[in-house]
Amino acid sequence: MKRIVLFLFLTCTLYVTVFAQQSFYVSAKGNDNNDGLSEARSVMSLEEAYFRAMKGSIKKITVIGTLNENTESNSISNKYNAGSVFCLMNLGDTSQEITITGKLGATSTDNAVLSAKGSADAAVILVDSGVRVRFEHIEISGGEGEYGSGICIYKSINVTLGPGAVVRGNQSFGLHIAEV
Repeated sequence: MKRIVLFLFLTCTLYVTVFAQQSFYVSAKGNDNNDGLSEARSVMSLEEAYFRAMKGSIKKITVIGTLNENTESNSISNKYNAGSVFCLMNLGDTSQEITITGKLGATSTDNAVLSAKGSADAAVILVDSGVRVRFEHIEISGGEGEYGSGICIYKSINVTLGPGAVVRGNQSFGLHIAEV
């Protein structure tokens, strides 16, 4: 009986450990045809990882290195000209928070950065109304021009800047809350 209880305890512990640490990985070296479930099989687009996180049970996205407009060439923000390099759209289920984080212990070349540098007149990231997102261990920088904010939030107060989140080097605003 003790062996059965021990086995069940270890199985439950392993299950919780494995699923608590799962993440979608995003890297400029990635490919959106990958599953994104490891650094070696990372996707390229932050928005692709976000859509997968919204649809599935994994609610964490780990960014490796710098992402910019080149990694988002097929993204929804470019298709709909939302005025930002990255766009987190409200997909209907806003009950769960998505964490976007950098890799802990990353080298200087792997530090997580979301950048709009070189993207004329763009915000770095737009967060749609109702979206719940938490940024940790990541830099949000390079917003340029009249709309050059770091984070542009539409009618939402569900954005958390957690440990290691830095918003800097944006021309207009670090954080802009729009009532559009």
